[in-house]
Amino acid sequence: MKSKLALTFTFRWFALATLAIACLPQPLGAQAETDQRIERLEERILTLEAGSGNTNSTTGLPEWLEQFRISGSANIGFIDAETDSFEGERSFNVKDVRLFIDTSLGSDVQLGETLIVRDFGFSLELNAVRRSTFGPDLPSGLLGETYLEARGILDSDWLHLQAGRFQLPLGESYLRYSRGYGEKAFISNTVGGPWYWDEGVRFFGNAAAADWGYVASISDGSTSFNGNTNQEPQYTLKVYADPADWLHVSATGLLANEVGSTSSGGRSALWLGEMIPFSFGSLTSVPNFDGGSAVADGPNQLDGVSLFGADIVMRPDAFQQIWLAYGVVEIDSSGSRSFDRRVTYWIAEYVIQGERISPSFTPFYAGVRASGIGTYHDEEGYFSDVRLLGSLGYNLSSTEAYSAVVGWHLGEQVALRAEYTVYQNNVVSGVTPAIRHAANDTDYFSIELGISF
Repeated sequence: MKSKLALTFTFRWFALATLAIACLPQPLGAQAETDQRIERLEERILTLEAGSGNTNSTTGLPEWLEQFRISGSANIGFIDAETDSFEGERSFNVKDVRLFIDTSLGSDVQLGETLIVRDFGFSLELNAVRRSTFGPDLPSGLLGETYLEARGILDSDWLHLQAGRFQLPLGESYLRYSRGYGEKAFISNTVGGPWYWDEGVRFFGNAAAADWGYVASISDGSTSFNGNTNQEPQYTLKVYADPADWLHVSATGLLANEVGSTSSGGRSALWLGEMIPFSFGSLTSVPNFDGGSAVADGPNQLDGVSLFGADIVMRPDAFQQIWLAYGVVEIDSSGSRSFDRRVTYWIAEYVIQGERISPSFTPFYAGVRASGIGTYHDEEGYFSDVRLLGSLGYNLSSTEAYSAVVGWHLGEQVALRAEYTVYQNNVVSGVTPAIRHAANDTDYFSIELGISF
C-alpha cells in the first residue's frame, strides 16, 4: 500500500511540474500542440496510476511477467575428425542451442470442497539448433518438451500429469537430451541410450518420504510431429528407487504396436542414440546381407517394437558417479521372422571431480565411457546410426564408442570440455569389400564450451 501511495504521489508532482512548464508564455502557433501534449500526459498518468498496483516495486516488472522463468543452454565447439566420418573434418560448429520458458498458471483448483489440482503450469522448449542443424533441416523440429502440467491431482503426491510433447521416460539417458544437455559431462552422446520426444500424456509421482517413484506415458509412438503412423498408442513405464544415499536404480519398459502400413514405412518414436527402429532395408540403397547372402528389403510395416532396460547410478561420494545401463529392444516385422531383430544396448560411464584428488583440482573433472548397440550376431545385421545408413545400411552387427573427457568448470553456468572418442563398427558376414572398408574405425577429437543459464 505504501509503495502504491508513493508512486501515485510521484506521478502527481510530475504532472504539476509539467503543467507549470507548459503554462509559460509561448508563441500562439504552439499553443494547440501544447494543449494536446498536456491531454496525452494526463491520460498517461491516469493509466500508470491505475496499473501501479500490479507492478512489483522491487523489480519494476508487472506481476504477470514475473511468473515466467526463462532458461536455456548452448554448446559451441570444434571437432577434428577423419575424412570418412559423419561428423565432418576440422570444423567449428554450434552444436546445440535450446531455450526453455516456464510459467505458473494457477494453484488450488477446487470443485466445491474438493481440491482438484494443487498447481498448474506450462513449459516450452525451443530447439533452435540440434546436432548442428537448424530450421527446416532440424531432424526433430523446433519444439522439444512442450506441455501443460498439473501437479497434485486430488491433492496426491503420487499423481501428477503432463499433456503435450515430452521426452519418453526410458532409463536415465533421456534426462540428458533436454534441460540437461548444456550440463552433461561429455561432448558426445551415448551410443544406444533410449530417448526421444512424442505427443501424449505423461504421468509421474512419488512421495517426499518415499524412496521410490514412477513415470509412465501414453503417446502416439511416431517420430513425426503431431503424426501417428501407429495403429495403437505407445506405452512406457519407468519405476525407480533410491535404496541408499549412494544408489539409484531404475527399470523401464516400452510397448508399441503396429508401426507404418503395408504401403509406407513408419518410424517409431523410440530413438536409441541416433538409431530409430525402421522396417528392415528402408531409407538406403546399400544391399542387405543376412546369413552371409544378399537379401531383399523387408515389409514396410512393423508389427511391434518393445524395450526392456535397467539402469544403475552409483555415487560412492560427492565427487564420483558411475552409470551402468543395459537394455533389449525387439523389432518385429510383419513379414517373415527372418526380418525380426533383437537389438541390445549397454552403457558404462565413470566421472570424477578434481576435488576428489586434490583441492587445487576443484574446478576440473575427468571421465571415461564405453557404450554400444547392435544385434551382436554375425549373421543378422541392423543399423546403428541414421548417419551411417548411406554407407553401411543394415549390415552392422554392432557399433561401440569409447570416450575420454576432461572438463573445466569456468563458473556455475559455463564448462570447457575436451573429448577423444573412438567409434568401432563391426559388420555381418558376407558383405562386399566396399561395405567392409566403409566400416573402418573412426577417431574424433572435440573441444566444446557448454553454457546453461
